Amino acid sequence: MNKIILVFSILLISNFGKAQYSIDSFSLKDTSSAWLDRRIDLSNTEIYTASEPKVENYSWNSTPFLKIEDGREGTLMYRGEKFKGVRMLYDLYGQQLLAELLINNEYYKIVLLNQKQIEWFKVGSYHFKRYSEDTENRPPGFYAVVFEGLHIDIIIKKEKRKRIERGDFVFIEDDKVLIKLGDQYNQINNRRSLYNLMKPYKDKIRTYLKNRNIKRFDKASLEELYNLGSFCDQLIINK
Repeated sequence: MNKIILVFSILLISNFGKAQYSIDSFSLKDTSSAWLDRRIDLSNTEIYTASEPKVENYSWNSTPFLKIEDGREGTLMYRGEKFKGVRMLYDLYGQQLLAELLINNEYYKIVLLNQKQIEWFKVGSYHFKRYSEDTENRPPGFYAVVFEGLHIDIIIKKEKRKRIERGDFVFIEDDKVLIKLGDQYNQINNRRSLYNLMKPYKDKIRTYLKNRNIKRFDKASLEELYNLGSFCDQLIINK
């Protein structure tokens, strides 16, 4: 059963500076605001709640989390307010964003934020946006925004699936790259799938991809996908 907790130092630092708040008398079973009212000026801050996460068992050699090269601190837009310097873990198997919060300035605790109240988050080289509406070929959820142009958008559904290898469960990347033309999203797996979507520009796109040795888009880097989106967008602009 989910337990309501208070999101401490990291989420409150924007409003309280260096102030510290003891949680010694706080019970996880206490869902009332009485404890909070005695310690926080509620007229000057928002109260955030989170729950204990459920994460699949994993080993150091196989993890469900997004690999981030530039550290785990990032920026989060949560319930209409921006928070900087938040330590985050993005579970690609469970499709859930976790925050690592400093409790009583002593130790960190990993919690699951209310996913529906997350508008976007940036961590490492990634900028994830939550899409709430269900459209064809693009279910609701978090997507990494790669390129946004006049005629084309490119987003990635970052996912991992679990399979058995040599008797152990391992997590395998299973990304899906989507391109938006007009109001329609389509998944592009390989060169042919992009040619079919942009037939008038097939020859130019073929030359572009061949020169850069891009064969599968789910294996391409963020920079490669960004440049591809910019190239395709410019083709339409210059038609």
